[in-house]
Amino acid sequence: MFLLKILFYIALPIASLIYFYFHKKFSYFEKRGIPHQKPKFPMGNLQGLGSKFTFFDIIHDIYKKFKDKDVIVGLYSVVTPIYLITDIELAKNILIRDFNFFINRRGYVNEEDEPLTAHLFNLMDDKWKFLRNKLSPVFTSGKMKSMYYTISDKGQNYLAIVDKAMRQNESINIKEITNRFTVDIISSVAFGMNANTMNDEHPELLRFFKEIFNAEGFSFAKMFFMMAFPKIAQKLKMKIFSKEMSDFFMNVVSNNIENRERTNDNRHDFLNMLIQLKNKGSIDGEFSTEHRKITLNEALAQSFVFYFGNLKMTLKILMICSCKIS
Repeated sequence: MFLLKILFYIALPIASLIYFYFHKKFSYFEKRGIPHQKPKFPMGNLQGLGSKFTFFDIIHDIYKKFKDKDVIVGLYSVVTPIYLITDIELAKNILIRDFNFFINRRGYVNEEDEPLTAHLFNLMDDKWKFLRNKLSPVFTSGKMKSMYYTISDKGQNYLAIVDKAMRQNESINIKEITNRFTVDIISSVAFGMNANTMNDEHPELLRFFKEIFNAEGFSFAKMFFMMAFPKIAQKLKMKIFSKEMSDFFMNVVSNNIENRERTNDNRHDFLNMLIQLKNKGSIDGEFSTEHRKITLNEALAQSFVFYFGNLKMTLKILMICSCKIS
């Protein structure tokens, strides 16, 4: 009985602190008179995220509910208040005219302990502006077209595998082979790596793909905690990616950069442009008033996000195209 009383006196103030903390956080929009979706403890408006719904499912449902009534809607990502814009003209102002006031994103950055997180999508303020200006020329139509031959080469391998299966009247898992095709292309362009996962080489790349996009259980909870409480996660030195994954990508890209610099190999791909920014501060054929160079870790992080930022969407587009063609 005495032990129960001790536990009660310990638990009561802790529970009270948690209650008042969440109550204060969940009153942000109400205090400001902003229409909002009523939050629930402890996930705010993200109940069912990962198990039943994606983040975009939740956002879309809230958007449909408020789009004809309000131009700005509030919602909570756990305890973090987020503004959802339902008016297209206001969205244009934010993304174009007033963009300089809205450059920062929500993301977890731990540049010292996990350099791969310091990519363009996560950085803020002056660091973001610096890298944004450096990387803008990379995505011009001319630069993207120069990567066509790499894509074409991998495409021939893809067609050969599909053609072989058809001639032998074998079934083929189109999602799996398209996934491997996508991994091979982006690995080559982003890392300068001949992955060849379509022929069962470098299976670790497919494993890392699943680690990022199919996170569940403890991995999902950890990633979500880091996004919701980035400052606490930084103090705890938490990491998004496994040590195996981080070491693999950093070693592969670092070695490829070193090899290209040693052999003066100038391929037309994303990695080559990062090498130019690292060594010269500008990309060949592009005018720049800012000649400050990017660091090796900055190059590694941008290469990494180019890889994972393109995988899922490219795979989905190719899957839709395959279904339409069939």
